[in-house]
Amino acid sequence: MPALHSILSALVLIALVASSFTTAAPVAGGCNVPNSAFTSVFESTNAGYFPYLSAAAAEFGLCTDARMAVFLGTISHETARLTIFQQPADGGAGAIHMIPSNWPQAFSDLGLAKGSHEQMLAIMLDPKTMFRVAGWWFTKGAGTIMGTRCNNFGALADGLAAGDFTSGNNFNILNTMNTCVFGGGYDAGLPQRLSLIAKAYAGYQGRRRCGRRQHSTSTTDGPAPTSTPTHPNGPQKPVKDLPTTGAPAPTQAPSTEGACGGSANGSMQCAASGALRQCVNGAWYEFPKPAGTKCQVVDGNAMYYFEAQSYEAAQKDGDDGQWHG
Repeated sequence: MPALHSILSALVLIALVASSFTTAAPVAGGCNVPNSAFTSVFESTNAGYFPYLSAAAAEFGLCTDARMAVFLGTISHETARLTIFQQPADGGAGAIHMIPSNWPQAFSDLGLAKGSHEQMLAIMLDPKTMFRVAGWWFTKGAGTIMGTRCNNFGALADGLAAGDFTSGNNFNILNTMNTCVFGGGYDAGLPQRLSLIAKAYAGYQGRRRCGRRQHSTSTTDGPAPTSTPTHPNGPQKPVKDLPTTGAPAPTQAPSTEGACGGSANGSMQCAASGALRQCVNGAWYEFPKPAGTKCQVVDGNAMYYFEAQSYEAAQKDGDDGQWHG
């Protein structure tokens, strides 16, 4: 009974999506991603998002092993394994926590209707849109907003080779892409980003060893849930708490004077108000300052206090089970 089988299959797929969130059915099409790649960096309980992720990657030409590994690993870090899609500290939202000043460009290029901040935020949090925005950033958005060094992450990912992602040319490629996602400030979570990308890449290699490829909407048991405590003074994005001893001593914040030209796109500095600000399209964008924090400069990098506390952690361990800010 083919018709009955089709109906039952559709109901199973709808139930799978509804188990994670309430929204429309998944976008048709997508990359043929092995479950081992998905579950290496995401919980299988969030499998309802996988079809949207896969469809967005296909739309923007990210279906190769290396390109998809970078896409999955980056989104896993940004969203704490598809569980956190907003960043109150800077107003970022979506699969890569894009800051609001970049939303209009993304909406224009993707043909999305602009509106009030609240209306655009709702679109940024819609699974049908958030992964498309991430794909746009990977292939066009970062280069448009932050300059040519951030052009086309897919082409950059093509230069990756199997092996260690924490050194040599692999590290240089991934670090360049990371500065085009995180910005010009110090990123305490870089080691974890690299580890997640490596895990996703290994997930593809595991598929190849098994000689089979599974449909992205099918799931296997994923890793155990990860503990993700949140620093009380930091953004509502898990970061690792550290003892106050041993962290680099802050220095005087740099002058806030100076033009924000194309060459400075993506750079960060401390504003006179104590807030962290970033150069975006020739203008300074000031991030909201969380209560009890201020911008400081550590080893020449502007960052909020809770980020400075995480600095020491990144020197010691990369993938420690915690999500760094």
